Amino acid sequence: MVVEIVERTPLLDAIDRHLGDRVVALPSSAGLHTSVYFAARGLDTDATVTRARAAGVAIEPLLPYYQLRPRAGLALGYGMVTAANIEPGIRRLAASLRGG
Repeated sequence: MVVEIVERTPLLDAIDRHLGDRVVALPSSAGLHTSVYFAARGLDTDATVTRARAAGVAIEPLLPYYQLRPRAGLALGYGMVTAANIEPGIRRLAASLRGG
């Protein structure tokens, strides 16, 4: 079995290109996911997650992970995602944030 090692850079670049005005990526240097906050208040996290999952993008809301001062956002895992699938996935996520 060949496992492709995917770096965080292609994910962050795709986030910047397709979601840059709608999310703020949290700084991180290790792990198999990155997290983003919504730049604007009032976005419906649950609806976004539902639309993204329907489009084949597996994401998780950040709210359940907060104990104090929750903030709306998403956890984007990339541990088992090939580099070739990152860009299309982020484009589908961007469409989900727009409501389509």
